[in-house]
Amino acid sequence: AIPSELASDRILQYLNLQYNMLTQSIPTELIQLDSLVNFQVEMNHLSGENPLSLGVGLNLNYLVASGNHFSGSLPSNFTAFKSIQYLYMDTNAISGPLPDFGMCEGSAVHTDLSCSSLVQLSLFGNRITGTISETIGSHTNIAIIAFSNNNLRGPLPKNLYKLNQLQVLNISSNFLSGKVDIF
Repeated sequence: AIPSELASDRILQYLNLQYNMLTQSIPTELIQLDSLVNFQVEMNHLSGENPLSLGVGLNLNYLVASGNHFSGSLPSNFTAFKSIQYLYMDTNAISGPLPDFGMCEGSAVHTDLSCSSLVQLSLFGNRITGTISETIGSHTNIAIIAFSNNNLRGPLPKNLYKLNQLQVLNISSNFLSGKVDIF
């Protein structure tokens, strides 16, 4: 188990616990620590609610929680996670709809989410449902989107062509439909 006492270190910025045999859940007070910038727990045996549903600290920009047994759904609105640039929560048991990724300044709806924040987003190998929101196209600096092996349905957002920095788009093994005319 991850000791909750780690949260008492109010200046902890980087915590890498990858590739261990850790069990149980992530202590809420640890993932919500405002000093934490980088949190990595990939390839353990952690379970319980996924880290995003617990809420995260204000400065967390790198979250790697792949290859565990996290469950629950993702928060419905992604704009609460302004600082996250790199999010890897693939190969877990996360279910529910894919969140709205928020619109950025200059879009029809304005939020205070910086369009430059999200760079890599990997949620493959879960049980995520729903459609890919058109709002994902407002994150013009995103380079990696990996949503493969989920239960996504519907057409691809037409504004994916606006993602000039996009290097990897893996949406294989879903139930997407429609015409591919985005590139």
